[in-house]
Amino acid sequence: METEGHEAGVERNINLVFGHLEKARGELYKQLQARPTRIITVVVYTDDQYQEVSVHSWARAYYDGKIRIAVRPNTSLQQSMRADLRHELTHAFLFELFPKAPLWVHEGYAQLMDGHSVLIARGKFRNGRKLLPKELFLGAFNQSRHVAVVAQGYAQSLMAVGYLQRAGSRRQFRSFLRLVGAGVSSDDALSRVYRFDVATMLAKAAGR
Repeated sequence: METEGHEAGVERNINLVFGHLEKARGELYKQLQARPTRIITVVVYTDDQYQEVSVHSWARAYYDGKIRIAVRPNTSLQQSMRADLRHELTHAFLFELFPKAPLWVHEGYAQLMDGHSVLIARGKFRNGRKLLPKELFLGAFNQSRHVAVVAQGYAQSLMAVGYLQRAGSRRQFRSFLRLVGAGVSSDDALSRVYRFDVATMLAKAAGR
């Protein structure tokens, strides 16, 4: 990994950034049994610099071929920085290892790795709350103009990937990732590995 620093004040946090990334890289390798072969560049910004380059005002970090993150000296924010780094490193792994993996797999697995609670996500679909339509869930739900739809898409993705982790082994999940990563549809990949389709996965994940 290469890191581009921008100010002396930020440099004090570089070792902390690398520590979080190295630990996350080890965990991802253990789960996926593979790692990217190319160098992953991490660009560290101050808050002001990050606001100038960020394409997602709501995100504290993002991945666009490089991991970009704002690092603050405030120690109370270190836990959120750890989660952000783990989330974006997961995207970096998935993009190289499974290049055609769909958005829901990316966001579900990245949230799982950054520490989001599957139980909390599942709770959002209690009391008969409807799931996103299949076509929207399998598409670019993060492009919606409606914040509620985006939030629901993320929660539904986490709930779905969390269910796959419970429904089978790590080997099965890796097999599923290889299939969708090669361009096999979510329905076909799920059917081959888990013997159910997207609709069934979501229903079971939501406890229906």
